[in-house]
Amino acid sequence: MYDFENTIDRRHTDSIKWSGAATDLPMWIADMDFKTAPEIQQAMRAKIDQGIFGYEEPHADYFNAVADWYATEHNARPDTDWMIFTTGVIPAISATVRRVSNVGDNVVVTAPRLQHVLQLNRKQRPAHA
Repeated sequence: MYDFENTIDRRHTDSIKWSGAATDLPMWIADMDFKTAPEIQQAMRAKIDQGIFGYEEPHADYFNAVADWYATEHNARPDTDWMIFTTGVIPAISATVRRVSNVGDNVVVTAPRLQHVLQLNRKQRPAHA
């Protein structure tokens, strides 16, 4: 069973979300204030116990879990061949904008507008991009 009743005070724990003023209500960052699920902690411990931390690609079951979630939540199951792994929302949006636009192009950014995203197309790109 998961505990969604008790939140953890994350101020003074190096949490970006809670590093502002005590009166701030930080709704701009997707961060959890609940304890990590035991299954996730167990999987992390198993990986730590191996003692090797390298670059890895996710297995097919990762993409199947994503597709299954879409099927359950949205009644549509995407083909896993359409999926790629990214390290986060900002890197994924950045790569997409850089791939389909040129410096100076207009890019529509809808809510929520993350400051990082607003700056993407204003920056110069390396010659090989």
